[in-house]
Amino acid sequence: MSANLQYAICVSGAASGDTVDDDKLLAERLGAAIAKRGHITITGATVGLPFYAAKGAKDAGGMSIGFSPAASIRDHLRRYRLPFEYFDFINYTGMHYVGRDTHLVQSADAVLTIGGRFGSLHEFLTAI
Repeated sequence: MSANLQYAICVSGAASGDTVDDDKLLAERLGAAIAKRGHITITGATVGLPFYAAKGAKDAGGMSIGFSPAASIRDHLRRYRLPFEYFDFINYTGMHYVGRDTHLVQSADAVLTIGGRFGSLHEFLTAI
């Protein structure tokens, strides 16, 4: 195995609610830790804890890739009202949330979940 192999680490978690307020620094630290080890942070290109993980990765000089439920950047920004900051690349899946979740998890080498609700639960169960 190559010493320079980069893993895609998915960070899944709550998009809103008390968990985001309580754990946003944890999510940023997690994204930074992934980046500092030379791996890629991948998320659902969404708000909340995944957003903070992407921010932490980029602030630490790492790479962040988002998997959007939208079919285009216009759809991503206007229909879904999702962020574009802190991503090196966004894969516009056009698969809505359920399809996006499956594609995201299947593209990951590992999935880490911080808090969350039904979407995070779906990603967790898909990973299992």
